[in-house]
Amino acid sequence: MVKDFAGEFDRTGVTWSRYRTFKEVIDEDPDCSVDNPMVSLLDHPGIGSYLTPGNPIAFSGVERIRPVRAPSLGENTDEILAELGYSDREVGSFHDAKIVAGPVANQGVASD
Repeated sequence: MVKDFAGEFDRTGVTWSRYRTFKEVIDEDPDCSVDNPMVSLLDHPGIGSYLTPGNPIAFSGVERIRPVRAPSLGENTDEILAELGYSDREVGSFHDAKIVAGPVANQGVASD
């Protein structure tokens, strides 16, 4: 079936690829592995280790920024409120009034 159009698409510069499942892509494509400098295997609390993409932008002479995991819900609440100009006392009162919360222990669903 691919033979029906592959040659003509290649000749005319059409971008195409054969359909693959996510598992096939991960198993077969080095761009979707730790061989790609944009991707790292990171531990995500509560859910396990997964390939995590980083910034696709790279400049010569500047080290690529490594991917980082997303913060857990509430993990950086106090930091963000401080950046917004709230004092430690105000942030504490938000916690006391249960307006905000910090990180939840054992968040997420473990997968096996």
